[in-house]
Amino acid sequence: MKPYEGESKKVLKDLTVNEINSMIAQTEELEAKKQLSKRVERILDAKYDAADIDEVLSKATALNTMQKKIVNDFLTEYQDLFDGTLG
Repeated sequence: MKPYEGESKKVLKDLTVNEINSMIAQTEELEAKKQLSKRVERILDAKYDAADIDEVLSKATALNTMQKKIVNDFLTEYQDLFDGTLG
């Protein structure tokens, strides 16, 4: 028998279902927070460049000429949203 093995089994037996569920929920919440922190870190550390509208549209092979003009007009009007900054 490992040291304290009997004691830890006794402690687990004394826990209620609600206490065990609470411990599980806390563990899951901690893992979710870790994953969220990693995601936020990746977003903040990412390199953002200003979008080159002409380059983007030249690669948009699914759009015809008229659609490209509409998208170009829209993106040009709101170009400050695509200046390479976050937010």
